Amino acid sequence: TTTTTTTSTTTTTTTQPIDYIVCANGVLLNGNGDCACSSDCLFCNVDSTAPSNTVASVCTLCTNSKYLYMGSCFDDCMSFRGQLEVGTAVNGRTCVTEPS
Repeated sequence: TTTTTTTSTTTTTTTQPIDYIVCANGVLLNGNGDCACSSDCLFCNVDSTAPSNTVASVCTLCTNSKYLYMGSCFDDCMSFRGQLEVGTAVNGRTCVTEPS
C-alpha cells in the first residue's frame, strides 16, 4: 500500500485601494483646496494621498466636445475597437461598447 500526501500553499496579495476625491471645476468637493483636471476634463477623481491633492488620475466627465473612454478624453472613439460615440453636447460625450 502506498500513501501519497499533497500539500499546497496559497498566497493572497491585497492592495490598498486609492482614496479618491472628486475635483469639480478646479475645487475639491471635500473642501480641502484647489485641484486640476486635464484641459479637456470637467470632473475627475484625484488621489487624496498625492501631494497637495492636485494630481488628476481619472476623468469622469469630458468637456470641449471630447469623448470619455477609460478615464481619459479623446477627439473620437474610432481608435477603440467596438466603441460607439454617444452624445453631441460640449460636455458629457462618451465612448460606449457596441451592442452585440
